[in-house]
Amino acid sequence: MAYGAISYAIALKTGSAAITQAAFPIFFPFLFLAPSFGPRESMSGWVQAVAQFNPVTYVIEAQRALVLTGWDSGRVAAGSQLSE
Repeated sequence: MAYGAISYAIALKTGSAAITQAAFPIFFPFLFLAPSFGPRESMSGWVQAVAQFNPVTYVIEAQRALVLTGWDSGRVAAGSQLSE
């Protein structure tokens, strides 16, 4: 949802489908630098540092907390603040 919102913002700001599509390769690598395939604690050093500043990290961790542990209010609040 976070990356989709960025694409929509670029499309609304520029009004150009070509520029919106050209922005995709810039943001695509960040999907793999988020802890979507496993917890952030299991990542190696530099990837873990990059994931800390990736906004999608907190949304994914909030969703993971809902599925695995239920309402972990700290992680759910961190994810919901970034997705608004």
